[in-house]
Amino acid sequence: MKPVIASLSGLVFVTVLAVVTPTFAATPYDHQYDPVYDSGVVTKNLTPQGVSLGDALFGKSQTSTPQPKIGGFLSSLKLRANASTAAEYTDNVKLSDTARKSDIANTTSVGVAATSDWDRHALNIGVNGTLKRFKDSSSENQDGFHLFANGKVDINDAWSLTGNLVYGKDTLGRDDQQEVSTTLSKLRDIENMGGAVGLNYNGYPFSVFTNAAYNHIVIEKMDNEALGYRDRDVYRYSTRISYPVTDDIAVYVQPALSHEIYDVDRDQSGINRDNKAYEVLGGITYKVTELTTLNFGIGGVRREFEDSRLDDAQTLALDASLLWTPTDDFTLNALLNRTNESTTLSGVNDIVVTRGSLVPSLSLTEETIASAELGFAEYEFSNTSFTDHDYFGGFGVNYLWNNAVNTGIRYRYYTRLSDLFNRGFYSNTLLFTLSCSL
Repeated sequence: MKPVIASLSGLVFVTVLAVVTPTFAATPYDHQYDPVYDSGVVTKNLTPQGVSLGDALFGKSQTSTPQPKIGGFLSSLKLRANASTAAEYTDNVKLSDTARKSDIANTTSVGVAATSDWDRHALNIGVNGTLKRFKDSSSENQDGFHLFANGKVDINDAWSLTGNLVYGKDTLGRDDQQEVSTTLSKLRDIENMGGAVGLNYNGYPFSVFTNAAYNHIVIEKMDNEALGYRDRDVYRYSTRISYPVTDDIAVYVQPALSHEIYDVDRDQSGINRDNKAYEVLGGITYKVTELTTLNFGIGGVRREFEDSRLDDAQTLALDASLLWTPTDDFTLNALLNRTNESTTLSGVNDIVVTRGSLVPSLSLTEETIASAELGFAEYEFSNTSFTDHDYFGGFGVNYLWNNAVNTGIRYRYYTRLSDLFNRGFYSNTLLFTLSCSL
């Protein structure tokens, strides 16, 4: 098969058709104070895939179609290869308030996955890698390598088991110290490995989803010296119990416990960062119409630290979402979340994080989809007088040439208003993408 060559705005890049396609949206600027936790690689985002939440809430039972015998197990998986490339322009590659610098980058991502299409049970395994290179700012280059496997086993019509295994290593490549802005973390490598297992009951008169997850996170800085005070084990246990009040309304309660244990007893400030967090949410899922589903949960989070010099924290927790599909061509997703997150930032116990977003999408034709985003994130730092306010917005268009090839263009604006000197910034990003699948 011949390579695909694309030229966009004078940028020429080559993609070999091989393998997991990233989304067209520009990569969000994760908060820089604790990039491991805030970028979402921790255990709380490792919930195994499997039973549909909607099916569980409204009591839809699963079928009992016979499955392939063991001998035909692996041969029944479907192999899928994907590749994508992106040309990106940004006017603030350092995310700096005072040292703004524009640059262009090329990102190539390839991967392969084997997936099942059985009526019952499920298995997905795969590997993907990403290479991002800037023209002038080598300090911002990024590499990523990830392995994953997840699946579901239906024990019977009511009970099922889910599981998830992941390994990933991301290299930020910020080895040019002369170019690194003070607004950026100087971490280099983030290694994350973990897994999760769930036992689910989807029957009458209620449904129960339980989940136990584990992550081990290792961080290295530019000179390859281990940052032991940030290396940690993260354990998380959660249960969601749902009861259908009517055919369209279900109420739920969701308790969770997380436990972080650091590899060293004290960080660089002599503080023991080990902690436990207790979270309880209660709420309602309301299928307003066939086109609209509303979820609203409210509760609290309490974080307790092993070190008596750190004050325990209590935070109001929110988890709300709205899915509105008034027509076959238009969809609106709205999200609002508030929680408490741990951090290793010196002088700060924890961070209260509130996030919200609106994402509309519209099918212009059978081949063309337009979408937009508008959102914010607020970071309140305990024991300090400063807060960060992030705001972002953007829009784009994807065009599907056929079942294997699609292209996209997207613009994104991001700004941070900070009470701390030299932490604020704004940036404009333009992204062109080409994606292929086999």
